[in-house]
Amino acid sequence: MTTADPSPLQKLIAALEQSDTFLRQERAERIVWMSQYNQRPSVIMGSAEALGVLGEAEAAFREGHFISVILLAQALVEHELVEELVHRQVASYGVTLNQALEAAKEHQVLADELFERIHQLRQLRNPFAHLKKPDHSHNFGNRYIARQIHPKVLLREDAEKAFKVMYEVFRALLRAV
Repeated sequence: MTTADPSPLQKLIAALEQSDTFLRQERAERIVWMSQYNQRPSVIMGSAEALGVLGEAEAAFREGHFISVILLAQALVEHELVEELVHRQVASYGVTLNQALEAAKEHQVLADELFERIHQLRQLRNPFAHLKKPDHSHNFGNRYIARQIHPKVLLREDAEKAFKVMYEVFRALLRAV
């Protein structure tokens, strides 16, 4: 009796099982780390876009997709700020992040210290969202070379900062319904 060769799907499943086993510890550590910051009420209401971004950011962090976390965190901050400004009737939909930040500062929407951390998040995000000159100080490559650390280590640090800012803004702007 001959045994059939495993199908490509069976081979892929076997490879994924090995990968899952290998990455499980790191994934569990990220979930534990994340649980310090992502507490929220059991029921929340909001736009499908903002809630989708929040969920995707958590999934990206859990899976170690750190650039995605940085980009998604900035997107959620922008959504939440603009929504709050519109709710307060001091801005309209479509304002830029810069305009939203200026209006939010003017109307004391968030603590001053948090605005500085949002600005730092923008600096982390910008090289991934906007092409910079190769020698720009905020470029990711220049940052990890200057710090003399592995790129994955720096990306995780940046993603952790982004995740914290994202959730701090999210919690600060929660409203009772």
